[in-house]
Amino acid sequence: MGKTRRLQILLEPDQFERLERVSEETGTPIGALIRSAVDRYYPGKSLTKAAAVNRLLDAPPVTMDDWEVEKDRRIDEMSGGR
Repeated sequence: MGKTRRLQILLEPDQFERLERVSEETGTPIGALIRSAVDRYYPGKSLTKAAAVNRLLDAPPVTMDDWEVEKDRRIDEMSGGR
């Protein structure tokens, strides 16, 4: 999909430095990093499942003893309690 809107934002110096560092390390333009972050943290309807998977992958580790309880809690939380 073509980009159709322009956005100007102000960032704290450390926020910009983090984006710049990741951009240099990955070769990804800063604008693409920001678009990716928007898709990841504010998904549209088509990205909801992908966002849930990403949240699971980003979640802190748990011990195997706690896994069954924690797994059920995370699934319930990410599905909106449905």
